[in-house]
Amino acid sequence: MTPPRERLAPARRPTAMSARSFGIAVMLAAAVAPFPQQPAAASCAAPSLEVPGAARTPVVLHAGERVTVTGRGFVEGCDDTGGGSVLGCSGGDEGETEEPMSDVELVLLHGRPTPTQVSLAVADAGTADDGRLGQVTWTFTVPADQPLGPAVLKTEGSEPLRVRIVG
Repeated sequence: MTPPRERLAPARRPTAMSARSFGIAVMLAAAVAPFPQQPAAASCAAPSLEVPGAARTPVVLHAGERVTVTGRGFVEGCDDTGGGSVLGCSGGDEGETEEPMSDVELVLLHGRPTPTQVSLAVADAGTADDGRLGQVTWTFTVPADQPLGPAVLKTEGSEPLRVRIVG
């Protein structure tokens, strides 16, 4: 007579629950594992222009009208890492110094395919000391002989501000 065979238990297949638990454990391990961190960095935005009180673009300007345009972000340098130890920024890094730009020229560009450029005003950006770092204000008169129609206000490096010259 032959000895009785031992009965083996059937192999268990992983259940969805155990696979899910394994996946969560792997994600948690990856999240808390130490890894080298680079300092957080963002790109500094280009300087921007606006006409205070203008509700929409293109901004309507009248030939011969006295206009004030303001700008932000007119600095040399870009302190995009913060230079401090604040949520993702590396500690110990010196922030880049931002210096106000001087002699910022505001121009009006009109016509296509080769635009004509008209210089409107030149101003210096505010400083950190006056609480207006990188802010500029230009006040000028739209030339009375300015061709009517679409145009753009711009400075070197700024985003263009679309305007429409009317009579």
